[in-house]
Formats: sequence, C-alpha cells, structure tokens
Amino acid sequence: MTTLERVEEAVSNAEDIRWLRGYLQGHLDSGRSPAKLEQALTRAAKNLREQGLEEAADLVMDGLDLLAGWCGPGMGLRVPERI
Repeated sequence: MTTLERVEEAVSNAEDIRWLRGYLQGHLDSGRSPAKLEQALTRAAKNLREQGLEEAADLVMDGLDLLAGWCGPGMGLRVPERI
C-alpha cells in the first residue's frame, strides 16, 4: 500500500483533527520525511475532492496545516524540518 493509499484510508476513518494529528506524528516519529508526507497529503486531498468527498479533503488540508506549523499552540507536530 502506498503512502497516498494509507493517507486516504486513514482520513476515511478519521473523526477529528486530533486523530489525524496522532496519525501524522506517528509517521514522523517513525522517520517518514515531512516532504513525503506533504506530497501524500496533497495528492490525497486532490483525489478526495475529485471523488466529491469535500469534508475528508478539508481534513487532509488541516493535516497539511499541522505539518507546516500553521496551527495553534499545542497542536503542532514535532517535525525535524519544516516543509
């Protein structure tokens, strides 16, 4: 399963942004590149929008914000390098 497929599957099961934050942090903690996560999230959002799944695509975009550090205190991800 590709990173893109994993992201789309994870988002389809996500109920809120805190769950997605934990999912993304887990990938970062396991050594996944922030740039690769950004690419996967961007593709996932595009695919979800093309399928008419706007709410899921919006959640993915929120994940991109977390990854980039565009969030409130306490919600940011521990990212070795900002994208």
